[in-house]
Amino acid sequence: VKLTEGRMLYNAGDELREAYFIQSGVVSYISAAAVDEESAAGVVGDEGVVGLPSFLRYHRAMFRVIVQIEGEALRVDGEFLRREYDKGGELQNLILCYAHTVVSQFSQAIVCNRFHIVEKRLARFLLMVHDRARSDTLHLTHEFLASMLGTSRTDVTEAAGALQDAGLIRYRRGAMTILDKAGLKAATCVCYQILLEEYEHFLFA
Repeated sequence: VKLTEGRMLYNAGDELREAYFIQSGVVSYISAAAVDEESAAGVVGDEGVVGLPSFLRYHRAMFRVIVQIEGEALRVDGEFLRREYDKGGELQNLILCYAHTVVSQFSQAIVCNRFHIVEKRLARFLLMVHDRARSDTLHLTHEFLASMLGTSRTDVTEAAGALQDAGLIRYRRGAMTILDKAGLKAATCVCYQILLEEYEHFLFA
């Protein structure tokens, strides 16, 4: 199926009947405490899947899931996935390993949003999206980034300005281009490296 930018795959509380195995593009999990109080809990690219609870006894979505960067996905019926999972083997092992990776990402996002300044959080988020989009230019507005980071648009503008002044990124009209990935890594917090190691461990284990 085609994943168009901005498409909501699930809303929090929705009953899940299908899972999406991402083939290209980037999808975000959005956690919300109240209206206008939300942040990204995690991002998923072609390494992962969203909607895993569709094959569990508890079928409710805990997060809003939206397409951040357009792409494609394989849509799989939850009952079919459950039957294949119950057979054991490689699929079951991959799903369990990936579920661990997702939980790690969610947990680290909580720590990062609580303790680290917006500039470092923005650098982390851009790097995580870049790793999955495999493109130096990311079509992300300041308004969207503010929502993802759980902060104000003004804070994002100031943080992006600082990164641009340092020659790490360039932004214009809803697009951010990473100019110096190594420099951006140096500008982020330790959370990015922790998540990168978990991400690479899952991919190459």
